[in-house]
Amino acid sequence: MSEALSRHSNPLTSFAAAASVDVPRQMGHVLDALWFASNHNRRPVTDTEIRNAAWTLEFGDSEQGLRSRRSTLKDYGFIRAVDMNGVSPKGRRAIRWQLTDSGEYLYLRMSGVTV
Repeated sequence: MSEALSRHSNPLTSFAAAASVDVPRQMGHVLDALWFASNHNRRPVTDTEIRNAAWTLEFGDSEQGLRSRRSTLKDYGFIRAVDMNGVSPKGRRAIRWQLTDSGEYLYLRMSGVTV
């Protein structure tokens, strides 16, 4: 599947327009799960919270698949690492992730919200 890309120097709408052309299913699942886990705002969440939300939403994606798509979304600039203040299931520090402005714009467009 080919994906439309946008340069990092482009304005917010260019990123969202490029991504909305062809958002792979698992990337959409990560965006949905991140939004769900953050209580429908931009509260930072860990990979574990993203995984739990994806499983609650019954997407059926593997944990590794979700992390891979999260990494891709980070590379595209739709999400960002906020800090290491999360806690893993084993009690270790964990990175917390958050939608960027372009990520929120993309998510809302994918959800059919007029922005």
